[in-house]
Amino acid sequence: MSIIPKPLPNHGNLVWHVSVGPEVEPITVSEVKAWGKIDTTAEDTVITTLIVAIREVAEAWLGRALIEQRIISTLDYWPETGIVKLPRPPLMSVTSIVTLDEDNNETTYASSNYFVRTDIEPGQIIIRNGCSPPINTDRLYGGFKITHRSGYGYEAADVPQALKQGMIEWVLDALENRQVDREPPNMALPVMGRYKIWKI
Repeated sequence: MSIIPKPLPNHGNLVWHVSVGPEVEPITVSEVKAWGKIDTTAEDTVITTLIVAIREVAEAWLGRALIEQRIISTLDYWPETGIVKLPRPPLMSVTSIVTLDEDNNETTYASSNYFVRTDIEPGQIIIRNGCSPPINTDRLYGGFKITHRSGYGYEAADVPQALKQGMIEWVLDALENRQVDREPPNMALPVMGRYKIWKI
């Protein structure tokens, strides 16, 4: 008999983490210095560090992935609707779906049983008509693992210019104030705000 945990009040079924981060950043030190009219190299190392930090907090604030990154999501149960909404859009692709037993042994769920929607946000995995969802009979929690790729693309040029401009202004603000805020500064809000995923 299949054991399928039911959701409890305030109990999140899906948790996720970035398993492989971006290989490049959306903006460069040269772009930051050009916009900020910085003509020395004294702060190059600091700017490099801030670019990474700002990209990470920007992704958290936006609810998005900017540059391609690998994300692993785990679920305790497969939704009765057959649809799983994946975090950090835009979704690029789903690499695999596996079930895990209590010894972490993996069983791959065939990709022919589902299709992926990357044209909506958040992206979705949808079980095909006539196919059964993945079943886990041995593990109550974290028994379903989805590996997927999210981001606008592999290169900085793939990221919308508005988000890049907002990041540049955010980095310059952090450089001036010597702190990284969790929200973009006022000058960056007009260009970044329209990309934020607001919870309703």
